[in-house]
Amino acid sequence: MQRRAGIALSLFVLGMALPLAAQDVPNTGPNQFEIGGFGGFSYGVDHSRAMGGGNVTYSVTNWLLPYAEVSYFPSIQRTYISPLPDGSPDYKEVFDIPLADVNFGVHIRKRLPHTQIVPYVVAGIGVLHSPVRTENRYDYEPNTGGYSTTATPVPVPASSNFAANFGGGIRYYVTERFGFRAETKGYLLSSGPLYQTGRWVYRATFGVFIQFR
Repeated sequence: MQRRAGIALSLFVLGMALPLAAQDVPNTGPNQFEIGGFGGFSYGVDHSRAMGGGNVTYSVTNWLLPYAEVSYFPSIQRTYISPLPDGSPDYKEVFDIPLADVNFGVHIRKRLPHTQIVPYVVAGIGVLHSPVRTENRYDYEPNTGGYSTTATPVPVPASSNFAANFGGGIRYYVTERFGFRAETKGYLLSSGPLYQTGRWVYRATFGVFIQFR
C-alpha cells in the first residue's frame, strides 16, 4: 500500500514538474513592444537625488531592442557659498535645479538557459535639459558676520547638455509578458560639467515592464 502511494505521489510530482520544466517564461522573440516605468536615485548633478521615468522598446531581433526614454529629476533646494580671493565669504546662493532627460539607444540582451533572468547592456545618447529658473542671492555682511535677509533674484536661462550613456541591467520575467527590471548607467556629458564637479552623472533604477505585440 505504501509502495503504491509512493508511486502515485511520484507520478503526481512528475506530472506537475514536466509542464513547469517545459514552460518558456521569458518571451524574448522579435517584433514585440515593451513599455515600462521606473524610479531610483542619481548622483552627480549636484548631489544625490530621487528620479523617475518611463521607456518604450521594440525588439528588432531576439537580442537587439532600440528604446526611447524620458526621465525627470525633481529639484532639491541647495545652498552655495561663493568665496572671495582671500577665502572669506562673498555671497550665498539658494537654488534648485529640476532636470529632464530624453534619450534614445539600444538594449542588447542575452537569453540564458533555464532561468527567468535576462541580462542586457545599454548604450544611448540624449539631452539633459534644465528649464528657466530663478536663484536667490544673499550678500555677505561683514559687520554682522551673516548674510542679508533680503534676497536678490538672479534669473538663470534654460540650458541643455548632450550626453552619451552606458550601463547594464537585468530583466526578471514573472510571466511571459510581465516582469521587473533593474538597471544602472552613467551619463558622460559632452560639454563639460553641468552643475557638478565632473562630467559624469550616475543613476540606479528599479521598475516594471509589460510586453505586447
